[in-house]
Amino acid sequence: MGARVWFGFEPARIAGAVVTLACSAVVAFTGAAGMHGGSAAGVADRAPVVASASNADNPCDDYVFSLDEIRDAEKQWPQRRDDMITRAAAWSANASFVQLTMSCDFFDNEGNAIEDHDDINWNGVFYDPNGTEAHYWHSATGETYFVYEETALDVSNISFDQLADWLDDAGIDDHARIAGVIVTNNPSSKLEPDDHFSYVVTFVANDGTVTEMIVDGRDGAITQTTL
Repeated sequence: MGARVWFGFEPARIAGAVVTLACSAVVAFTGAAGMHGGSAAGVADRAPVVASASNADNPCDDYVFSLDEIRDAEKQWPQRRDDMITRAAAWSANASFVQLTMSCDFFDNEGNAIEDHDDINWNGVFYDPNGTEAHYWHSATGETYFVYEETALDVSNISFDQLADWLDDAGIDDHARIAGVIVTNNPSSKLEPDDHFSYVVTFVANDGTVTEMIVDGRDGAITQTTL
């Protein structure tokens, strides 16, 4: 099941482009995009999101990322990756890392908006190819979701430093309002996944215009769409 289309919509794409007008931000919820299932085996329901590593720049104090803050995310990524993989292994020994979402975490564990969150929210989606149920595990909550993503990410090649460099080369302003990044082998609505991952980067302009950039994970080639 390679497609991520549900009733004609792309769940992960919707998740990456939900505009919150009050703060001119985009909330990228990978799990909320899928059809909610039950709790993943061996993982507590509504498990707390792991707290962010120390980052003096408080990358999400304005609910969006600049290019420099995307680079700063690289400092957190190795630990966040290892944390998610460890928790996924507790869910299933066959867990395969299939999608990553990086956004600003301005909700508490009950789903309520709070004003003083300035952490990065790291959410991975894992798939068990040998599982008996068509469920996917969302690392931040420990719940299962139908999110149609089955191709494993090459997480060793994910680099937010490299992503920032490619966006800089493309002329993106240093103070760009980047609302979220999704790393996926299925960056568009085609049925079959790519043989490599892409970064799906969502920008919010001052006038509220939302733009999506698909950045090829091999060479940084960019496809841009206004949503």
